[in-house]
Amino acid sequence: MFNYIDSKTEHSVESHIHTLATKDDIATIKDDVAKLALATKDDISILRRELYVTNDDLAKVKYDLSKEISNSVKWMFIFWIGQAGAMLAIVFLFLKK
Repeated sequence: MFNYIDSKTEHSVESHIHTLATKDDIATIKDDVAKLALATKDDISILRRELYVTNDDLAKVKYDLSKEISNSVKWMFIFWIGQAGAMLAIVFLFLKK
C-alpha cells in the first residue's frame, strides 16, 4: 500500500515539476520583457517623430478645409436657386392652365 502511495506521489510531483518555472526561466522572461519594453519605447519615439505636426501644418490644413467648405456652400446655393427657379416655373405653368 505504501509503495503504491509513494509511486503515485512521485508521479504526481514529477508531472507538476515540468510545469513549474525555475529562477532561470523567470530571469529569461524578465530579460525578454525588458527588451520588448525598450523596443516598444524606440518604436513609439520613431512614430512620434514621424507624426510630429507643426502649427504651420495645422494652419494650412484649416485654410484648405475652409476653402473647400466655402466652395461647397457656394455650389449648394447655386443648386438651391436653380431648384427654386424650376419649382416656380412648374407652379406658373399649372396656374396658367
